[in-house]
Amino acid sequence: MNYLRTFLYAILLCASVICHSCEKENMGNEGADGTEGTTGGVEEVAAPEITSYSTKFNNKAVFDQEVVISGRNFAETKSDNVVMFNDTEVNILSASTEQLVVRTPRLDTDYAVIAVTVNEKESNKRAIYYDKVRCDSVLLFQNAKVITLRNGVVWKQLETRWHDAPRSINVVSITPSSKNKLGIALPPALSTTSDTSKSVDALVGINAAYFGDISRGFVRIDGVDKCPGGNYSANQYYLNNGVYVFNNNVPNIKGVSNNADAATLPDDNIQCCGPLLILDGEDLIQADVDHCNVEHPRTIVGVTEDGRVLFVTVDGRFSGKAIGMSTAMLQELMHLLGAKHALNLDGGGSTTMYVKDRGVVNHVCNSGSTWDKVAERKVSTILYVK
Repeated sequence: MNYLRTFLYAILLCASVICHSCEKENMGNEGADGTEGTTGGVEEVAAPEITSYSTKFNNKAVFDQEVVISGRNFAETKSDNVVMFNDTEVNILSASTEQLVVRTPRLDTDYAVIAVTVNEKESNKRAIYYDKVRCDSVLLFQNAKVITLRNGVVWKQLETRWHDAPRSINVVSITPSSKNKLGIALPPALSTTSDTSKSVDALVGINAAYFGDISRGFVRIDGVDKCPGGNYSANQYYLNNGVYVFNNNVPNIKGVSNNADAATLPDDNIQCCGPLLILDGEDLIQADVDHCNVEHPRTIVGVTEDGRVLFVTVDGRFSGKAIGMSTAMLQELMHLLGAKHALNLDGGGSTTMYVKDRGVVNHVCNSGSTWDKVAERKVSTILYVK
């Protein structure tokens, strides 16, 4: 009996050893919860995955601008990630496990396929479309002088050839904020853009309304009607068919029929002028008159999709140096600058841009001016940021 008990105990002991050995062998292939593990206990590295991307341009790519790629399993060290747009490796600006910020390469394509590789494992692929209009803008302004006047106020100055002619362009992009206050100024009598700008301590000012009796635009400042505007003839409707407005420092541009129509608007600040160039991203048909068709010096105000204000001057009437633009060309230019809305202001000899501590920064063509000498025209109103 004792012999039999000893024999059974030996059998059970052997079975226990065998089972324990099998468990050790399987530890590398099965986790504690029964799921499949990794061979030899080494954790398997997951492939990166792209879940979305975003840009400042309606999620379209623009040359040399940032694209934020979101996902998972990226490497925290920039150099451990490889990001491709088609067959082009792109510059990575910052990296975390869930987000990569890259700079868009210049590709001659309508769209690119994005892929991320980490530890030789490639992600899923996502297509991103190029905004070709804004890409053209980058190319046009690639040699511009760029100066940040203040956080949210950037000035670009460019002399180039465009549409096979010399152009001189100034653009100030303004992000309205508590430190970047928009304004309209109407002095008691006609005054130069620089003098009026100084009187309101403007950082940047541009001339605004026409100043003839029949073409002067309606003006409202801080809720108070300041100028009723003139009564122009039917064939001059384009002179005041748009308004630049802002309420609580939020800008917009709207279409109107005339000065009387502008006066019915509820906005706190209104400058009526014209012709209206772009409304809600669409070009408006321009009048078939010399004012619109001939290349003149121009002053333009625009508002972008993201709420920035664009002050733009285009110099002209300087043979071989700057010839101005037609309103159709202004529409193209303002699209390149990202304008959702754009309104032409008084141009010709009135076209003037003033920058604080720098004075007049464009080439004014008023009587007495030369390319290198400024003789400003006195104007009725200005738009400014302070």
